[in-house]
Amino acid sequence: MKKLLKFLMSFALSTTVIGETTIYFIDKDKNNVSNNDQNGAPDGDNSETNGVKDLRKVIKQRVFKDLKNPTEINILTIISPYIPSLMMSDIELKDFKMNEDNNSGSFGLKAKNDSTLYYGEVKNIVFTVYKYVHEDFELEKYEISIRPKEYGEIKVKNLSSLGDYPENLPTVFTGYDEKYIDVSFDNEKKVIKIAGRGLIYKEDIKVTVQSEDKLFSKEITVKIKPFKFNFILAKEEVNMRVNDTETIAVTNWSELGDEQNQPDEVVVNEKNVVDAEIVKNGNYGANLVIRSKGVKLFDNVLELKVYSKDKDYYVKVYVNFTTTIDNTPTFGFEKANFNMLVESELKIRVQKMNTDEYKPKKVSSKSGNLKFLNYSEDETSEFGYLTFKAGNINEENIKVEVSSEKNIKPQEIYFNIKPKKMDFKLSTTTIDMKINKEATINVTNFDELLEENNYPSKFENASSENNYENYLNIKLDRSKKAIVIKAKESPKKDIQIEVRSENGFKALLNIGISVDYVPFNLERPTDMLALGEQKLKIKNFSSLKHKDNYPSIFSFNKDMKGKIDVKLDENEGCIIINSLKDEYETNLILEIKSNTGNSSKYKFNVIKPIKLEDMQNFGGHVSENSIGEILLAFKNANLGYLHIDSSEWNLLNVSDITYNSAKISTSSSNKWLVGGPIIFNFSSDYELSDVEFQTQLADEYSSHSESNTSWDNSKDILLPKKLSELKTEFEKLELEFNSYTAITNSQYNPPSNDSDFDKKQEKVKISIKLGSDLEDQIISKSESTFEIDSDLTGIVLASNTYSIKFNENSISIKLVSRAYAYRKGGNWGATKRVAAQAQVGLLSAKLTK
Repeated sequence: MKKLLKFLMSFALSTTVIGETTIYFIDKDKNNVSNNDQNGAPDGDNSETNGVKDLRKVIKQRVFKDLKNPTEINILTIISPYIPSLMMSDIELKDFKMNEDNNSGSFGLKAKNDSTLYYGEVKNIVFTVYKYVHEDFELEKYEISIRPKEYGEIKVKNLSSLGDYPENLPTVFTGYDEKYIDVSFDNEKKVIKIAGRGLIYKEDIKVTVQSEDKLFSKEITVKIKPFKFNFILAKEEVNMRVNDTETIAVTNWSELGDEQNQPDEVVVNEKNVVDAEIVKNGNYGANLVIRSKGVKLFDNVLELKVYSKDKDYYVKVYVNFTTTIDNTPTFGFEKANFNMLVESELKIRVQKMNTDEYKPKKVSSKSGNLKFLNYSEDETSEFGYLTFKAGNINEENIKVEVSSEKNIKPQEIYFNIKPKKMDFKLSTTTIDMKINKEATINVTNFDELLEENNYPSKFENASSENNYENYLNIKLDRSKKAIVIKAKESPKKDIQIEVRSENGFKALLNIGISVDYVPFNLERPTDMLALGEQKLKIKNFSSLKHKDNYPSIFSFNKDMKGKIDVKLDENEGCIIINSLKDEYETNLILEIKSNTGNSSKYKFNVIKPIKLEDMQNFGGHVSENSIGEILLAFKNANLGYLHIDSSEWNLLNVSDITYNSAKISTSSSNKWLVGGPIIFNFSSDYELSDVEFQTQLADEYSSHSESNTSWDNSKDILLPKKLSELKTEFEKLELEFNSYTAITNSQYNPPSNDSDFDKKQEKVKISIKLGSDLEDQIISKSESTFEIDSDLTGIVLASNTYSIKFNENSISIKLVSRAYAYRKGGNWGATKRVAAQAQVGLLSAKLTK
């Protein structure tokens, strides 16, 4: 018994000629039959024969909204998730087009000629483009230090200005060595996270930070500090004798690792009392060495700060002085450095001793510019006093040695003789401060000024335009050794104040007072009606603290004067937008700013709705009765409304589709197009339904005599209305067949295999004048006559034909497949054969112009 041949189907296009039957063979792939057995047959009458599907039935979604950056190159990749069952490798793109506004476009999809999964094509699939307003991000900082295996964060400073668009966020990181750091964006916290890897120390790692849309970039610098180990001193308080040396060990030196963790600088709060330094013992250890310079402080307040090399850590060490190195009682001073004016006297306090032989009466100095006058005591005080007289010459670091009869080794104190008229020095002359806050400017040489006339105590406006009293209070605070500025409620830039001393020295202060920056958080505007109003709530209005943070500056991307009014309503805490004219406006971009520099851009439209009833309800020709084609025809019929965004057209509902009309309605989501529904009329190709059928496989062979086999199959196809009426709208009937023929070009030994046959699987389109009855018209044919031997000839023929008869309400189509084989000559009983096969199926029938 003969086996059935597997009947594969794919799709190809053809052109047609009006009138007589026209046949085009498009797919010439002769090996497009996958079964190796010639004696196969199809599995019944099915439009999706052997799994080959009509692409129009697979792709049901014809409108794609908010596609991101669609191009001819990536459109198939973008829509793939929307149609997961579609094998993109078996289809190809056709007629990709972006509309002039770049907000929408269209394309078609076609089954590849060699596809074994699909046939046919889908035209005019429409899409809208995802749109957003780009804004450059601003980071809180552009340098960051972290430790290995730890992470740091950098905030986005203008997060509210970026809107709800992820494309504006800094999420792309390039240009850095991943063996040192990992960089990522935390979408929950909206921060850049930078993590150190391993235990590697590295400075100046550059990272390029880009917005997701790659339209803006900034560079940040990352420093990886060594893994942090804090050094430990053996003790943090010592009692030491005058003129003695104290050594304190660093107890965990071997654990510190990198030198950045090692103790380095030592800062002493009182000059000329001790020398202190870190002394290293090669790579094996280190000590803090404190050497007394020969003076004792009576209140034991000497404080040292020992800093790590990276300055991230320090230890305080307190030094108490007890006695001299030979353990004899001794006096102490309140400090070791003194300032005095030329030709002035200065009494300094010294610790009172009980016996006269220990009192500090032996005082000497090599300077002739400083004279010791006397030592005196007050019975009511616990202190004695040394009185000195300065000469008339300015002199620095005058060493004075003070001792008693019993204290042979003297203590050393130092004097600086300053001029009576001296310029003050300020730590800065520029201050940026916030309203209601306080700032200080240190007088860095305050202790040297001494004379009242030298202090910066007078403050005046630098120009008549300035009136600083309205914005701040300013004074010299002697206890703080600084100028103290207290800002008032109002912000003000470029306040200039002249500060001077009684002696006439001047300095110009530049002060700026601003508001604490608080970004506003505003509701996004939506499309609004012409002559309408919308209010945008300021979500954090109560937190903005000051009017300079209010969203109060408004501008558009085009001139809207007299058309749209935007204002801030402080009472309601909202922005009010009013449309002043009965006109539409599209693609408006409203930029809203505050005086503190916060800004956001918002896109919206002013809509003037159009009723469907007022629109043209007749369109031109529609080649395919699909939703996309019908919507395109409706849009083209109403070119006067092209200002309406393509996405709005695509929101229209299309239903009750016939071959020449459809119902078009709108929904609540449509803003521009309202009213309806209406009936939209058009002319179109009309695809007849329930047309698929096929013949059985005609399969014949011959080993000596003539063999002839044919199979036919017929079907009546209903017309949508009477033939006479259809002729007024359509001219042709287009039939699409799937035809298979196969013949041998030489004899073969049974059983046959695939290589014995010359197979031809092709898609054929035939155009017939509407109403023309035809008989036995060739669809496709394969034939051959070949010499096998001198007295032996092979003759084979495989053909598929159709006949058609037009009735008033239907079409009758008959398909015939014929296979003829004749191994002519030779002896009876021969085993070698020649063979032929044929089979045909109708895929579609369409009424066309």
